[in-house]
Amino acid sequence: MSMFILITLKDGWRFVAEDGSLRRGRKRIRTDLPAGAVLRPALAPASAEPQHPWPAERELARHLHLLLPPEQPIIDTLLAVRGWEFVERAELPPLTAV
Repeated sequence: MSMFILITLKDGWRFVAEDGSLRRGRKRIRTDLPAGAVLRPALAPASAEPQHPWPAERELARHLHLLLPPEQPIIDTLLAVRGWEFVERAELPPLTAV
């Protein structure tokens, strides 16, 4: 089973799915993801990125999932992600029992 990290971007940052970059104004950053890791929006957009998103849409767009391959050490990765300049919060998903 793959693990993932819940990421909340700092205000003003946005994830650009087309090229996997993060942007704030004209500043653009490409992350050095671990091999096999994938960064995705927590909620898939209903359509193309709106030109003038509503405040609630901007808030939802701040939430990402970093999907990790099974062999990736989750705690080491979590600590590294917390140091990225565009990350407000990074945490593991809650554990659930069935």
